[in-house]
This record gives sequence, structure tokens and C-alpha cells, in this order.
Amino acid sequence: LFVVHERLTYLRPHGRMEPNEYRNATPEPKVAALKAGVLGWDNPRGGLPVGAITVPDRALLAPVKSALKKLGFLKKGLCVTPDHWCPSGSAIHVNHTGTHALMVAYSTDVGLLPSSLAEFLPPQGVCQWVPGLRVRSARCERQAHAAHAAHVAAASSGEDVPDSAAAPPTRKDPTFRFIELFAGIGGFRVGLEALGGEAVFASELDKEAQDTYRANFPHNVPENKANHLNHIVGDITEIDALDIPDHDILTAGFPCQPFSRAGPARSFEEGARGLLWMEIARVLHIKQPKAFLLENVANLVDVNSGQDFDIILRELTAIGYTVSWRVMNCRALLPQQRLRVYVVGIRQDLNGLTEQGASRRMVWPELPVLNTILRPLLEPVPPEHTLLTEHQYEKVCQSAAWKEDPQHRLARLDSRARTLMASYISGVALKSEFVSTPGFPRPRFFSPRECARLQGFPEWYNLDVCTRNPRRIYHQIGNAVSPVMVTAIGAAVLDALGIDCSAATVRSLVTLERASCRCRDIVRPALELLLSASPPLNREDLSEQVTKFLSAADPDHADPPFAAAGYGSPQFTPRDAFLVTRLLDEGSSEACRIEGLCTIARAAHYPSVGSGTFVTALKDGLLAVVARQLVDPLASSEVARLAVVTLSNLCERPDTASLVVAVLDDRHQQGMRDLRHSAAEADAGELRFAGQIDKLTKVFQLAT
Repeated sequence: LFVVHERLTYLRPHGRMEPNEYRNATPEPKVAALKAGVLGWDNPRGGLPVGAITVPDRALLAPVKSALKKLGFLKKGLCVTPDHWCPSGSAIHVNHTGTHALMVAYSTDVGLLPSSLAEFLPPQGVCQWVPGLRVRSARCERQAHAAHAAHVAAASSGEDVPDSAAAPPTRKDPTFRFIELFAGIGGFRVGLEALGGEAVFASELDKEAQDTYRANFPHNVPENKANHLNHIVGDITEIDALDIPDHDILTAGFPCQPFSRAGPARSFEEGARGLLWMEIARVLHIKQPKAFLLENVANLVDVNSGQDFDIILRELTAIGYTVSWRVMNCRALLPQQRLRVYVVGIRQDLNGLTEQGASRRMVWPELPVLNTILRPLLEPVPPEHTLLTEHQYEKVCQSAAWKEDPQHRLARLDSRARTLMASYISGVALKSEFVSTPGFPRPRFFSPRECARLQGFPEWYNLDVCTRNPRRIYHQIGNAVSPVMVTAIGAAVLDALGIDCSAATVRSLVTLERASCRCRDIVRPALELLLSASPPLNREDLSEQVTKFLSAADPDHADPPFAAAGYGSPQFTPRDAFLVTRLLDEGSSEACRIEGLCTIARAAHYPSVGSGTFVTALKDGLLAVVARQLVDPLASSEVARLAVVTLSNLCERPDTASLVVAVLDDRHQQGMRDLRHSAAEADAGELRFAGQIDKLTKVFQLAT
């Protein structure tokens, strides 16, 4: 919607273009649109373009609204509000497309306005176009207007003016205050309340997700409803940023669908949904919190060759933050494969030293690689509704993936689950992973509680909210951020800000003793939350692993060992090389080896990340350690196959391909031949090898 083609191509006197014409109207790429300075793009700090037409006479309300609707410019949902600047006036709110069109017309030539609107707007009409007027601004909302009037009256009389936007505290002495944009069901809130934080504002568009949020955080809805910002609100584009309470940390898991591999990944071309990160920029620009923490799918880093992610990072930096990012996998802590990119910003004026003289710098957390598997998380008696219906099972059996390898769609209970997605139920025929239960005629879905455990939601979290549509909870959990990861990264952010969260009182089922070293104690609250997200039967074994990790005398040789802190910005460091090498030690567990190989494989995927130190580390022995997995008798077949994938990724890089050829000797080549032979003869059901065999062949041919 926000692309350039002679700036006004899509405006026509008789109305609007069809959606497909919008999409096909321009040959220029998105970056060219940014450089051209299209209104709405040239200042992301203003958020998505919004505005309203103010109508002074109620008799004009219906015809103006009808004209906007015919043009496709009328905002969905609440679109008509009072205009308190005019006693009998109203404001008709325009959607992002209409706002963009009207702002461009008024900034260039008013004569280009559609004729159906021109008769109501200056110079012909009496209505006014007001860019930036929001549905829930003080001018448009009765409650906000009344609160604003009282605020002004108190200020004019010399009285002390209370902070009308501050929500009632959820705890007596919070360590810090935070807000949630695109809150979902409160994953950020669960994670940061575990660090002693207080949520003062939340925004979520989905009504059913709001119900789940309120059911789990009822204290967020005040008895006095006069202040409309004291509870979770809907569309963030309707909220004036000045009305949002002051806070220390902004969190947001902005919509991932425009960037996900599960869809077309149209990114910014998705329209308003692909540009909602601009709303984050708007709030950051106005409120200037000390820090922010964002989460999205890992493919955000790759989409459009990384140009779109670079645009987002540049804008966040321009607002005044030192920005770093990491792609991290919750697999180290939870039995789920879930790659996500986390972006952290520390306000630039806070860089330097704390009052205690410590360096105020974001150091990404290093997580222990725990031996977690899927089986202990399953409910002993799964709910009946989790069983696939006959119709669903028939659709699954007819799918190509099931015909090729039925076992591939079944969860490996002694390993990890694949990534939980919002489409877990709706994508039953193509992507969903099932549980085979003895005595049941058909496979079943994971239960909602099992999904919550895979994501790291604690056992106290209430999932029995969506009574009208019980399966909607799957969509909500699949969209959620992992609270355990939020706690781990949030603790590192607080440490960079000099905020001590060690004495936080949290709703946790387990309390762990403080670790002797800082790098391990930072992840202690996350591990406490992890234990709270584990069923009682699994908690004892997991607690033993965690206690052993925290009590180790030497932090660099703890058991279980540290995982490298993902990959991203800052680049691959010598510390990362040390940690990965240790994960691949001869005596390491399968989980540790897989974590180490995945870290190298993904780092190799990003040339900007895996340069310099990364190549040096490979030359200094890290590559030989990877190749050793091909011939190590203690390495499982899955580890050996993953080593092939890692070597293949390195072969695709011009700066590391020759290193791979040099390190592979006759033993490694024989190991690859054996692996290829076993893959060709493997029974369908253990793993599908086609992609790995292709990578194996590529490495083998290059080496010979």
C-alpha cells in the first residue's frame, strides 16, 4: 500500500484502484520507496498514518461516512467518535490507506482529491481533515476528555496533579515498570514479572487473546474504569503515545506473519500489518524508555535479503538507542525447536558506567543446555478433544507428506518437538505434529497444557478461557513469545541498566539458590520459571540438572555446559567459539552436540555475522571439531547428519569453502559414505534424509 509510482498513481477522480492494482502499481522496490520519501514511510517514528475527518454538523455524518466507505477509506471497527473541540461535532476516522491518500493530496494538489470527498472538504466544504487524530485521543474519547479536563483544571488551580495514566501497582515495590505492545496472551508479562517488574500498559487487537490475558492478570483491570489506559486495550494505532504511562522497558512481539517462512513472507509489501513495527518506533520516540525488547520470527533477518531488517534497525538506532540482536533457540531449555530473533535497545544516554562503576553494556545471556525431552511433558490422560477427528485424519492420510513418510508427522517423544505455530490446528493436513498414543484409534494433537509447557508457560497459567471456541487457545499459544526466554534476556537487559532483580518476589513454584558467578546467576530466574513450567514428575530431574549447573565452581566448565548466546549482533566472538567447542567435546551429550552444530550452521548462514572471528575460530580448530562428529563412535547418527548440514553451509561461503576441503581427510570421507549408505537404506519413519543427502553429496564432491 505504501509504495511509489509517480506518488499519486493510485488516486483517481472516480474512486480507488482494486487491491491487485495497488500491489502491481509500481516496479520500484521497497527501499526506493523509503528513499523517495513517501508520506507515511519517510517518518516511521510517526507510526502508521492515521487521521480523521471532523464533521461539525450531524447532518453531514452519514454522507461523509458513505463516501469514505465507497472509496475503501473508512476505518474498520470503531470509526465515529465525538469531537470535543466542537460541541455537536463528530470525527470519522480513516484507515491507513485513506490517510496516506489524503495526506499526499493535501501535501501536493488538493485538486487530486476524489470528487466524492472534495465536496465536503476545504475549499468547497465545511469538514476538516485532521491528520494524526486517533480514536482514543483526548479530543475523541469521552473518558479521556473528562480526565484531561480535570487535569487541566487542577494544574490551573495550582494543585498537585496526579499521574492519571499510571495503572494500579501489581506489587508493592516493583523493581521496574514495563509495557506490552502486541501483547498476545502475556508472554512478555509472565517473563518480566518473574524479574520483579510491573506491567503498566498492554495493547492487543485480538478480542479472544484479550480475554485470556484478563483471565490470567485480573489485577490489571482496575475497579475505577475512569482511566481507559489502566487495562489491556485493543488497536495500538488508536492510542495517543502521550497517554501511555511512563515505563522503563517497552516490549513487543509485533506480527510475524509478513516475515514468516510459513507464508509468502511479503514483509513490508503486506501493507499495514507489515509496517506495525512503526508503531513501536512511535511509542519509543515519544516515551523514551530506558530499554526495549522485541521478538519476531528468525526469517525477519533474511527477508528481502536482509534489507527490511536493516531498515528497522537503522530507525531504532536513529531514535536514540544502542541496538543489538540475536537469533536464539529455546531448544537449549525447552524440548521445542523454536528459532526467534530478539532485538534489544539501550537508550544511548545511559551508555557508560553505573553508579557502582560497572560497565553498562548489553551482554546476551548464555543458557545451559539441559537434557529435556518431550515425553515427561505429556499429560498422562490427554483430553478427548485432542484426538483427530475422522475427517481430519482422512485429510492427513491424503497429504503428500504423510504418504511419503507417515512417521515424520509423529512427535519423537524422546527428542524435541518441532516449532509450535499459530496454525497448529488449521494446518492439520500439512504441517502439524501429532502424538501417537497406544490404545487410541488415531493420532492426537498436543493438548493446550502440553503446548503451554513447550512454550515455557508456568503451570498456574489459566488456559480454560476460550469457552466459545476452545481450540482458539492453540492459535494464541503458537503466537506467543516464550516467557522463559523473555526472563533470560530481560535479566541481561536489567543488568545492563544497573537494575538489581535478584531479590524479586515472583509467582514461582521453585526457588533456587543464587549462583556463585554473575553469568550463571543472570539466568537463575529463567530457570526458576522453567521449573514452574514443568509437570511435577519432570521437575525433580530438571531441578537436579539446574542445581548442578548453578553450583559449579568453574562457570566455564559447568555441567550441563553453556550454550553460545545465539548469533547476530554483536558478531561471533572468541567466547562463542570457546562455548561451541566445549559443546562438541567427545564426552558431550547429544543435546549439547546438536546445540553446538546448529549454532555454527546458522552463524555460517549470515555472512555479516560469521566473518572475522568466526573464520579465525574455524581455522584454529573449530572446523576440525565439527568434522570429527562424522567419525566419532559416540556421536549419534542425528549428530553426524547435522555435521554434514553444517559443513555444507560452510561450503556455500567463499571464505570458508576451502577450509572445509582442507580439513576433510580419508576418514571423514569414509564416514560420509557410510552415512549416505545408511541413509539410503533407512526405514521410513526414523527421519527423512533427502535434504541431508543432497548436502552430503555436495560436501563429498567438493572434498574429492
